[in-house]
Amino acid sequence: MFTGSYPKPDAPWPYTYNPRILEPILPYPTATSHTSPPSLPTTRQARSLLHPEWTLSTHVVPAAYPRTTPLVPVPPIPAFAFGKDKKQRREEIVALANELAEAKLKQGKGELKSLGRDQTALWCCVNRYVRKRSGSGIPKGITLFFAHANGFMKEIWEPTLLHLVNIMREKGASYEVAEIWCFDGANHGDSAIVNEGKLSGIYDWQDNARDLSNFLTNYLPHAPTSSDLPTHLSRVSPSESKRREEHGFAERTLVGVGHSYGGCSIVWSASHKLYSHLFDSIILVDPIIAGAIPYSAEHFAAYLNGMSVGALSRRDTWSSREEALRLFQASAFFQKWDPEVLKVYVEYGLRENPDGSVSLKTKSIQEAITFAEQLSSIEAWYHLPNIDERIALKFIMPAGNGEPGDKAEEKQHLVWRRPVNCSNVLNPNAGHLIPHETPHQLAEDIHAFLQSKYPLLKNRL
Repeated sequence: MFTGSYPKPDAPWPYTYNPRILEPILPYPTATSHTSPPSLPTTRQARSLLHPEWTLSTHVVPAAYPRTTPLVPVPPIPAFAFGKDKKQRREEIVALANELAEAKLKQGKGELKSLGRDQTALWCCVNRYVRKRSGSGIPKGITLFFAHANGFMKEIWEPTLLHLVNIMREKGASYEVAEIWCFDGANHGDSAIVNEGKLSGIYDWQDNARDLSNFLTNYLPHAPTSSDLPTHLSRVSPSESKRREEHGFAERTLVGVGHSYGGCSIVWSASHKLYSHLFDSIILVDPIIAGAIPYSAEHFAAYLNGMSVGALSRRDTWSSREEALRLFQASAFFQKWDPEVLKVYVEYGLRENPDGSVSLKTKSIQEAITFAEQLSSIEAWYHLPNIDERIALKFIMPAGNGEPGDKAEEKQHLVWRRPVNCSNVLNPNAGHLIPHETPHQLAEDIHAFLQSKYPLLKNRL
């Protein structure tokens, strides 16, 4: 049992794999629906859980074009029905999970190229947190960028951010946070609502990496500002995009923070030659990145297929938020969560339906389709050593809880895949869902890294 941090392995990982690389991001054709951008999807009042000095705004940007996968129909989930016993429905759920996995495997092997690539115009929603200040300028400091895990949404980070802001104030941080951006995957959260009816029945984790790379390269404003920004962020100039690809940001120091599938996506982005300059440092919170052997592709696919079954089996509609919260609080799964994180999940992870009921913004079928991925998490293992050594890497990992696919030996090798300018810390009180279960400890670990990495970025207010 490892404690504190994983020591460097005695020998390197002995296996190899030939990973794919990110598909290029192309300009949208002029005659697309991106000429008419959508409205924000939620009618509930957005509010920041952070300190009153901070304000929240939500923005919409185009997703990467075209998609890596073809556009195929989204299959229906087997419904509950009178006369259908649990065993029968379970068998139907498993059959659907296998169908999703088989389709994804064919796509990953290139067997669906005849279907072409999805050219649907999709969108991504992103939250921006910035301190309220007089005037438009703010001290130059860190820009934090957060990518969530599968099945969740951008707001899931707010309890961690609240603790981080409080720690910065109470302990006198040596660094300044200029802006915080939290990103919704295209089939998650508010993005899923904006893209409703347009999503494919196959999803590749590459596209989450391409979407966040597209945002950072082409839509993140030039410099932090306390001024209001338009809901639909304008694309920066071609020369600015080119500059970011070749030299990074002129007016930002970007720290990427990714949990689980979000961490895997950031690794895909940062290891690519066009996007590596965007990042100054990266914090990976138990990223879903796996060596192909000895936990073979087939073994890991079986694990993720089991996750798909869990997603497809999950209830996704309740009579009210109050009922959802009450039932979540009675669930062994959610009882591990910090109460504030659960409240945020109920508030911002659910949407109102016309009949007054509420349902998940991230539909169970889309969570299952995302879990059906069988290649990107393994390929990220082999991309990880290619991340430029100037980019500081910090791994925040669970100390170990016996979950399938969560082997300590593999994790030890993972956090040392790129050994230079890299460190790791173990959280003894959480499983894989570190932001959900221990947001305060996660904030402490993030603060400790930023305090060490950026001791001279504190500016006078």
